[in-house]
Amino acid sequence: MSRILGFQSVGAALAVALSGAAPLGAQMSGGPDPAQNPLSATLVDLRTQAKHYITTDINTMPESKYSFRISPKSLTFAAIIGHITDFEYIWCSQAKGETNPHTGSDEKTVTTKDQAVAGLDSAWAYCDGLFNTMTDRHLSDKVTFSTLGKADGTPKTKLYIMVMTIQHTMEHFGQGLAYMENNGLEFPHQAPPPKPKT
Repeated sequence: MSRILGFQSVGAALAVALSGAAPLGAQMSGGPDPAQNPLSATLVDLRTQAKHYITTDINTMPESKYSFRISPKSLTFAAIIGHITDFEYIWCSQAKGETNPHTGSDEKTVTTKDQAVAGLDSAWAYCDGLFNTMTDRHLSDKVTFSTLGKADGTPKTKLYIMVMTIQHTMEHFGQGLAYMENNGLEFPHQAPPPKPKT
């Protein structure tokens, strides 16, 4: 089963966190200590919530609909999940200062639910190494950022890149909702995201 995990508002939650308010608390095992690294712990919480919503998208969409496109030029549902996978690797490797270990493209090759889940789980495991070890003092460290992972990037803070990964996941969560609605499916709001640890 996927480790894929709720998010309500990246912008609002970050505004609270960065204004100095107490964070929600780290939800991932081994994540930053909220008392010592409140901003990093808040990023983990937001990412955990975003993962919850994408997981719900994935589990709600039937296997037979993973090839569905809203329009002829749009991505299939499977490709959307693959697209998230690709950019998790691209951006987390940039923030880590590493060469991207994912040399292929899930967006272009994934066609089934099992493939989509396996790819995204691997990408999230890789990014956990970034989010779970980050400290507040290093959020302002600058690394080379490029939207498409090319060599023409510009200096951005690690905070910027980490926020981008969360924002990107939520962007495609919304896209997934449209795909579900076009297939007569409803997002199961009765299943709330995990409660943060205190």
